[in-house]
Amino acid sequence: MHAHGSELQNLRDQLRSLEDTNEDLNNRTRRNNVRVRGIPESILTDLLTDTLTEVFKNLLPEATAADLLMDRAHRALRAPSTNTATPRLHFYHIKERLMRAARDTPIEVEGVPVQLFQDLAPTTLK
Repeated sequence: MHAHGSELQNLRDQLRSLEDTNEDLNNRTRRNNVRVRGIPESILTDLLTDTLTEVFKNLLPEATAADLLMDRAHRALRAPSTNTATPRLHFYHIKERLMRAARDTPIEVEGVPVQLFQDLAPTTLK
């Protein structure tokens, strides 16, 4: 009976380790992502990248269009009332500069306040 208990504990430890590894990998894949909260629904999906580029250009006026390259931008799969978009910036250092600039500079789109957040795995947010 004791052997089963230690084997069960070993399996629990392995599962915990795999869950931690999975969470770490999930967060690493989101490394270049930014959660943008407050983008009005009136901004159509086709114009989302252009709108976000304009917002980012206001935060980092010295950045070139090449610096602000986004691999993709989409609305989050959440209730429409959250008005959340998730662009993936091509350059991590630009993402970090944007996050720092957003702390000190108020952002608005169509008169609506916009906030930038790190994109983290749901398990990390818990």
